[in-house]
Amino acid sequence: MFGRRTRPAVPDQSVNRFGNTCPVCGAALGAVDLELDRATGRFKLPPSMRLEVGPADAENRNSWRVTVLSVNASGLPYEPLTSTTPRFIAEEVEYTYLLCGGGHIFPDVVSVFDQAGGGHLRNAQRIDGWNMVAAIGAPASGKTYLLVRMLHQNLDTPDGFDLSSGASGRVRLRQLTPLERMPLAVRAERYKRTVSEGHPIPPTNTEQEGKPVGILDRALPSALEDGIRQLVFKTVVDGQRRAEEWGRNFRQPLVLRTDSQGRRFWTGVADLPGELFNPDDTQPQEAGKLRGFDSLLWVVDPVVAANALDWLVADSLPDVTDYPMMLDGSLRPGASESSGHKVVRGNRDHFQIEIGRQLTLIDGILTRGPEQNLNLFVALSKCDLIHAALRNKKLTDLGAPDVVRRGVARYLFTTARKLAEQRLTADEAATGLLVYLHGGAAGSAVARQERIEHIADGLLRVYSDPTRFWNLVHSGRAEEVVITDGPTMNLQGWHLSVPSLSDHLTAALVPETGHRLLLRDLVMSALGCGLMFGLGHQDAIASLLHDNWLTLKFFLCSPLGTVPMSTSNQLITPLVGGDRFPQAHERSAALTQLMLAVLGKARS
Repeated sequence: MFGRRTRPAVPDQSVNRFGNTCPVCGAALGAVDLELDRATGRFKLPPSMRLEVGPADAENRNSWRVTVLSVNASGLPYEPLTSTTPRFIAEEVEYTYLLCGGGHIFPDVVSVFDQAGGGHLRNAQRIDGWNMVAAIGAPASGKTYLLVRMLHQNLDTPDGFDLSSGASGRVRLRQLTPLERMPLAVRAERYKRTVSEGHPIPPTNTEQEGKPVGILDRALPSALEDGIRQLVFKTVVDGQRRAEEWGRNFRQPLVLRTDSQGRRFWTGVADLPGELFNPDDTQPQEAGKLRGFDSLLWVVDPVVAANALDWLVADSLPDVTDYPMMLDGSLRPGASESSGHKVVRGNRDHFQIEIGRQLTLIDGILTRGPEQNLNLFVALSKCDLIHAALRNKKLTDLGAPDVVRRGVARYLFTTARKLAEQRLTADEAATGLLVYLHGGAAGSAVARQERIEHIADGLLRVYSDPTRFWNLVHSGRAEEVVITDGPTMNLQGWHLSVPSLSDHLTAALVPETGHRLLLRDLVMSALGCGLMFGLGHQDAIASLLHDNWLTLKFFLCSPLGTVPMSTSNQLITPLVGGDRFPQAHERSAALTQLMLAVLGKARS
């Protein structure tokens, strides 16, 4: 009724290593059955292909061969296409890639080493599991800066002295192939220009290099034009259109391949453009694919929440004239030149509010609902602005009266309830606090509320100190948090020893404990939830906290490490003289904690 299906072209191990469906876009991956059009005998959808790449010649041109991995209507393989200048020689292949039907690039066997007897390399490319993460956010939310810095964080600790922490839970990174590492390398190079020259990273939606077609056009243009597109044109229904569209729909993720506890994971982080979530546009196919991802990373920009942030930050800057320059630096230089700060911020906040609303919808573009078991990581970016505000203000000064306090209390209550219902596990310190806050099923709701609000008040009082706030966000030293007794016997004091980042890493990498809630994450998430309430997202966050199928954590991040400003329409520089933007690899506590969370599936 629907046409014939093909048989795989040749026995192929790619399905064993990767599965037969692309984790990014759902297209065919490897030598799998594809449906044929009865009238033409062509594939209805583009097939997966193998791309073999040889050494470059004197003019820096690589030889290549492209092979379709499914057979034709006669059950025979298609003839591969090869380069002629330089001439392709199979024995000289240096890298082999598996391309899904949508163009996404995955590692495959390095042929020359296989032929030389290096069979271990086939095992080296083994992938035991996929871990797909989508980074979402409003335009210019600082998402790309955050991803570059996060993905360069080192998960080894240089200063731990705990003899009980063995190496079995260590996460080690694998070397990526040239095409795999290109998307992150391009962004890292642009971040380097920000550090050295002040050039901001351009918008994601203008970046063709982030898609498979752009990567191949830059690295192997003849393989794209004379190999891949020609085969799509010849083998797929409506071949001309399919060839032109190939590799353009979904971005190539930023890739990490990791080894931990004998398992090898491929983690892909899709850096999606903020314009994808324009509430006034038709929802594109790309957004709908997010429902199949393992985790969503929502990057929230506090700068666009004008009603909550303006008076908080403006009064805390060294000079009142610095505020417009700070806005230009944080919004993206030149972004407000034609329409002004008010319009730009209002439009972007509209995007941000819409993302929060979409997250609460079952069967929306972002989530499927209770059967999904989704991780949602909310990264409040540009926390250098909050740090600057704390010179004269307190965390509770953000937003409407009492709203930040309610957000902290709501997160503590929800987490205590989930622990009591055995929906999560936590370390000893976090468990002790949460058990006290819950008070047992027979406890009074009024007394529970009083305990939770007392602890929330204590946390907000301690971390309204700018030095202690920055230590939690960035420096990562150990911190003693002392909350004194309340006015009634129900409100006992509490002493929290928030561990250093090094101790947090040691605890996080203990085998089989990847999903355990650690105290440092609990404190940061509670404060982050409160700040999200203060920035105007209380309705969305309160709704999300009710969803037991959702794992919700908050991270207070500052990718640039200091408040940026712009005195022109092109460049940014630190607002405070003597400050500098950090190198991509420099340690940041929140970004390292976020990296651990993003890799959670790969290390649990």
